Amino acid sequence: MTDHDNRPLPRAERIRQRALNQPLSRAGLWVLSLLFRALVRLRLVLFRFHLLPRRRLPVPVISVGNLTAGGSGKTPLVIALAEALTQRGYRVAVVSRGFGGRRSEDPAVVHDGARLRMAPAETGDEPVMIAEALTDIPIVVGRNRANAGQLAIKHFSPNLILLDDGFQHLRLARDVDILTFHGDVPPERHLLPLGLLREPWRSLRRAHAVVITSGRGRYAGELEMRIRRIAPRIAVYHCARRAASLREFSSGTQHPLSALAGRRVFAFAGIAYPETFFAMLEELGGLLVHSMVFPDHYSYSPEDVTEVMSAAREADAALITTAKDGVRLRGLTFEGFACLILDMRCDFGAEADHLLHELTARIDAAADEIPGYL
Repeated sequence: MTDHDNRPLPRAERIRQRALNQPLSRAGLWVLSLLFRALVRLRLVLFRFHLLPRRRLPVPVISVGNLTAGGSGKTPLVIALAEALTQRGYRVAVVSRGFGGRRSEDPAVVHDGARLRMAPAETGDEPVMIAEALTDIPIVVGRNRANAGQLAIKHFSPNLILLDDGFQHLRLARDVDILTFHGDVPPERHLLPLGLLREPWRSLRRAHAVVITSGRGRYAGELEMRIRRIAPRIAVYHCARRAASLREFSSGTQHPLSALAGRRVFAFAGIAYPETFFAMLEELGGLLVHSMVFPDHYSYSPEDVTEVMSAAREADAALITTAKDGVRLRGLTFEGFACLILDMRCDFGAEADHLLHELTARIDAAADEIPGYL
């Protein structure tokens, strides 16, 4: 039986959870949520009527985003789309905000298509995770995604920009908006800070397609019904998260996924929904004897590494974590202990060809409107 060690939530989430359990505090969050809704609506109106400026890049832009705060599978989808579109002949560059990174230069090049040029502490974990998966595609980060896109175009001459987590970044015009939802997470009801919605559900109508990650998850059907009720013309796709490879953190040595079958494993993760990762280990035949949960985007310390190694030794189990956690463990060592990394990918199955056909049709239509597009 798995023993989940529930680590403290981030401070803002702890405050929110405590407030939800107190009537007066919950009422205060409800008022703030109404105020947030009003500000979101005002901002959308200002952009809709061109009272706030939008910049257009001289290449088509595809945005992958979501309606909620927290993980919904955006980054694995960006990786999958970048790979598929590159195979179809597009010169792709990925642009990300670089959440959590502290850097002196902004925008900045994370990966130049040949080598990694910045550390996770400067960029945040997700751009480096993308760079490690897409070793020949440039990655640029910037709080202003239009400036980051211009930097990518100046240095790498892409003919397509993939925007990671860009649905709310309305300052940059895009030609395709894709929204992601996690199929194992129930539909959120309230806007921040009472709930986790960044925008009302009707904002779905701005999107061109929806991808439900963990597409056969327990809430996938409920999500799809709600999406089709609000935006009946939107295309809905399902993406399963599949284990792609197993490697050692320190050496990068690859192991077959079958190496997990019947093996006692101690798993730890600092991601939005670690249960998906733990379930995948068990699907691969791993004997999950213990697990430890850290907050999403957690910055690991040497003391954390010592703790998980000690716990794994006590459990007589192999130590394993996610690729996203592996990025945040850079610079730390597991002396005398092999820590395994499980890489995951999006699998659209039979829907892949249809999704790519729709995307390329929209990209090509947008390109026809751009003077001098190559």
